Amino acid sequence: MQVEKAPKKIGLIGIYHESNTFLTQKTSWKQFEEGHLFFGDRILDEYRAAFHEIGGMIEGLQEESIELVPILYAEATPGGKIDANATMLLLEALFSNLASAMPLDGLLVAPHGAAVSDLFDDFDGYWLSEVRKRVGDIPMIGTLDPHANVSQLMVDATDCLI
Repeated sequence: MQVEKAPKKIGLIGIYHESNTFLTQKTSWKQFEEGHLFFGDRILDEYRAAFHEIGGMIEGLQEESIELVPILYAEATPGGKIDANATMLLLEALFSNLASAMPLDGLLVAPHGAAVSDLFDDFDGYWLSEVRKRVGDIPMIGTLDPHANVSQLMVDATDCLI
């Protein structure tokens, strides 16, 4: 008798911002809301057929019959550092939605690789390392922009960055 295994559950998270530290105007929460700020199935609705890294992740997991658990995707137009309020709102949304999605068998993450906030010079490294603390020792694979600023914190938090 063959026992069927439950499909693997893979979470999907993206916080995507290209910060320019020379600009004095900050990137606010409103700019994420006006950009791409999606939770849960809304991520699938927006990116399922998109020629975008999130679209590729969705398509790849569907082809392998892996259960995708969309958690958060937040993107604002490139601009100044992410202000402290937006930083805290992004982190609160990330951690509360991640907690609701647990347990997971793996995680796909999409940082831009150049996010800087008023609170964290290496915002991508910070949120990735905090996610790692919360999910434990599951595979965590990420995609980066081709000109990302790859930090040791980002490398240490993930199993692979592409």
